[in-house]
Amino acid sequence: MKFQLVLSSGIDKKKWDDTILTSDNCSVYALSWYLDHVADSWGGIISEEYSTILPLCFRKKFGINYIYQPFFTRNTAIYGNREFISEIFSTLAELKGTYKFWDFCLEGKLPPLEKCIYTSRIYQSLNLDFSYEELTKKYAGNLKRSIRDAKTAELKITHTNNCSVFTSRFKEYTSHRIKEFKERDYIKLEQLLELCKKHTEYHFLSVLKNEKELATAFICKSGSRFIYIEGYSSPEGRTMQAMHFLFDHFIETHCGKPYILDFGGSNVPGIAHFFHAFGATDRTYNHLYMNNLPPIIRRLK
Repeated sequence: MKFQLVLSSGIDKKKWDDTILTSDNCSVYALSWYLDHVADSWGGIISEEYSTILPLCFRKKFGINYIYQPFFTRNTAIYGNREFISEIFSTLAELKGTYKFWDFCLEGKLPPLEKCIYTSRIYQSLNLDFSYEELTKKYAGNLKRSIRDAKTAELKITHTNNCSVFTSRFKEYTSHRIKEFKERDYIKLEQLLELCKKHTEYHFLSVLKNEKELATAFICKSGSRFIYIEGYSSPEGRTMQAMHFLFDHFIETHCGKPYILDFGGSNVPGIAHFFHAFGATDRTYNHLYMNNLPPIIRRLK
């Protein structure tokens, strides 16, 4: 089968999205409208009739083209028919001359690629195709206590819709630990949530105590996968474990169906531990790094 790199301007976005949405590993990260917003530029290694797709995102800096992983995406993946990974990687290898620096993430078992360093990473997900009783049996003991305490404290769940307020509070409560975010990234997040509201089934949930917001999360659905995009807790919300209460509510209202809850996940032990408490399991993906820049620029990069 023949594969070629096609940039977004030459892509039939309906065919592209149809392949993503019918793929068993469907992810909102790969849909055309999502990539249009989060990536500087993008394209894909595509087979005839879009039966197989590998989305890639591109950036140009100081005259150098490179492949990168945009904020608000975790990884790319091969969608559609994944039998032709050798052919896809042959085409990917041909991009080394044009894109001399790679710093992106790709899910799946990958063949070796000369000069490219692979580092394994993890995220956490939960299969919701069980009863609530079966799922809660796998909850950690401290999580069960947190949920009981939240119910005793009469916390409640409500639906919200204000992306501007969300972004403002997300910045207030998380900027101390997300040092790489610039002001433009918070603006992009607000716009992205509005796009998700327009294009996907979404769940914009807040935890309240006496009408005071303690935590909020934005989750959207593509295919059979719910993906946690972003969220935050106030200092009081962290003390009261409000985000535990929020995710438990989401699990209870969506269990018993063939859905996956993709927590976004992390290699950071504390964050991974939070998701493991719900019975979530680790899934692996790969960070691909290649520096084929001229020696003097390579040292700077």
